[in-house]
Amino acid sequence: MTEQSDINNLETELQIFLKIIEVRGNEINDKMVKYKKELDGQLITLANENILLQTIPTKLASELKDIIPKIAAELDIINTEKLNLINDCYAVNLQQQTQAIERAESKVKQLVQDLDIMDKKRITRFFLGVSVSVIVSVFASVAAASYMMQTFPTRVVINKPENIILNDSDVSLWGTDNVKVLKNVQKKSKKY
Repeated sequence: MTEQSDINNLETELQIFLKIIEVRGNEINDKMVKYKKELDGQLITLANENILLQTIPTKLASELKDIIPKIAAELDIINTEKLNLINDCYAVNLQQQTQAIERAESKVKQLVQDLDIMDKKRITRFFLGVSVSVIVSVFASVAAASYMMQTFPTRVVINKPENIILNDSDVSLWGTDNVKVLKNVQKKSKKY
């Protein structure tokens, strides 16, 4: 039962780790969506500002011809800086997510190794039990056979030309063609 509870505990831990990874991934995705919306809003704002700059009345056109490239360059620098900042935040979040996934992966690998070890121990114990049972049964069989061989002879050879009388015994004879079996023999009293 401890193996089953250990397996259940490991499965529960695995599910918890997977949920943590899912939650962390959702948090990071939510942050990225938020940053993207901010960037889109800023890009729309910058696009609107650029349109306003281009629609200035023509009487200021000559004066603005010198200023517009500078403004565009500044806007480009500002946009580039903001994009770099958002990319840096994205890279940091991606790195954190990658580290969380790697930690979860190492934990899952450790859990799988623990399960393999428990399974190998279970198989080893099973074969050890079977081996002990087989060894005990072999030794018991050998001991029983040895006792029976010593107690009950397997073959009796009688080389006497005279009659042999067996009292109070059951005897089976093989090849009774050349053996005479007498019936109604009187019992003699035993003399010691």
